[in-house]
Amino acid sequence: MSDAGMRKALSRVVLAVAALAVAIAIGEVLLTQVFEIHPPHHPQRYIRLRERPPLRSFEWEASETFLRKVDGIERHQFRLDNDEDGNVLPAFESEKPEGTILFLGGSTTECENVGESNRFPFLVGQLLAEKGIPVNTINSASIGNHSRHSLNILLNKGLKYEPDIAVMMHNINDLTTLRIEGSYFTDHPTRSLILTEKTGVLFHTKGFLRSTIPGLYQSTKNVLGFLVGEQDEFKNRRRQNFAVDKMSIQSQFRKSVLMFIGICHANDIEPVLMTQASRFKASPDPIVENLWGPNGAQEAGYRSFTDIFHALNEDIRQLCRDYDVLCIDLAKAIPPERTHLYDSVHFNDTGSKQAASVITAKLEALILSQQ
Repeated sequence: MSDAGMRKALSRVVLAVAALAVAIAIGEVLLTQVFEIHPPHHPQRYIRLRERPPLRSFEWEASETFLRKVDGIERHQFRLDNDEDGNVLPAFESEKPEGTILFLGGSTTECENVGESNRFPFLVGQLLAEKGIPVNTINSASIGNHSRHSLNILLNKGLKYEPDIAVMMHNINDLTTLRIEGSYFTDHPTRSLILTEKTGVLFHTKGFLRSTIPGLYQSTKNVLGFLVGEQDEFKNRRRQNFAVDKMSIQSQFRKSVLMFIGICHANDIEPVLMTQASRFKASPDPIVENLWGPNGAQEAGYRSFTDIFHALNEDIRQLCRDYDVLCIDLAKAIPPERTHLYDSVHFNDTGSKQAASVITAKLEALILSQQ
């Protein structure tokens, strides 16, 4: 088929889909009027379980836009698979496991831009097995999650695995949310703790199209996403010239971490906390500095942000001392350089392998002390 013929055929498909959508929308309006069907006055609300779609596989290549924002990436091809519970694969499974380790966190634990076999939650299981400590490891982290999301995951699916150890690493996502939103209890469209059921013709039309023509629907969505480009989740929510309440941020974060410790202790799980490694330095590398812009106000923003970031890591260390919890101090163990982190906080393959080595040594000592 010629190019002109393909364009003509594609135009017909688009017109047909648009006509179908319009027909469904009109039909929905007419039916609700004839049968006096009205949407509920009180839409249902649900606790948001922020996880990757279960049993889904993602493959992608680093885009030019992405590569312009990083300087320590070690590969350009990536893959991310999820099991039936939305956990990151591969999971390390021993033939005769003597325990289970659950990892919780955001993208820095998910390690999506790291080779599958180099993601530290998997590598830790492999390294412990080589040391004669057979365990299973589960990676329940997901991009964008802060500590309250991880508490939901721990409570609503993590406990069923009956983990012996739960390892949590959070900092930057909590900081970003609390700095911009002021609280974990926000109505942010993608990071809120509560979801409100959507209703209306447009929502149901999209659902119908998504279920009846999933291939065309997703392809169209992907094309539109490519045309629009990468979106800032906090666009239009960033306040100008607002005062950042450092004490409030630290207080809310500490309470969230304490809840993690309490849930673990209540369920006979050994809690482990990790500080977050970063390239936040007094004199930042260009790739990190460019995220904040060249002007003085942005530089002040960088100083304020990194000051709280380091303070939250110190809060983690102090809570571990106060409550006799193992602290794995990745912030001190991982060099703050492009050799280990491809941007401000995300591990490359080298960084993930180094983190796995540090975590394994700490967990080995913990497990042996309990025997």
